[in-house]
Amino acid sequence: MRALIADDSKTIRLILHNLLWELGIDDVKEAANGMEAIEALKGGGFDLVLLDLHMPQADGFDVLRATPEAPVLVISSDSDLRQIEKAMSLGARGYIKKPFRKDELQVAIEELQVRVEGGLHR
Repeated sequence: MRALIADDSKTIRLILHNLLWELGIDDVKEAANGMEAIEALKGGGFDLVLLDLHMPQADGFDVLRATPEAPVLVISSDSDLRQIEKAMSLGARGYIKKPFRKDELQVAIEELQVRVEGGLHR
């Protein structure tokens, strides 16, 4: 499984990278802002994208608009229901609120995989 972590916080990227490694996902690329995420996603090939909504240069909504087919799990501190609904309407397939727990992330990743592999798209 190939994953992309898009978050402007180096600490969050490190935590997510380590958690993915613990879950057996060792092919992980990181993006420190929305433009880096968009560029990385242009090549495709990601089975999972962990995306923060609030990043510099381009936010998570811009990333979702630019790469609508990516299997995105939003991980954000934003708990505004309108923001969550907007992300889902733009193609996000799941949402986790920061701070998160390892088991919470694992369940969300497994649910996303079932939806993607089962052919259930947005």
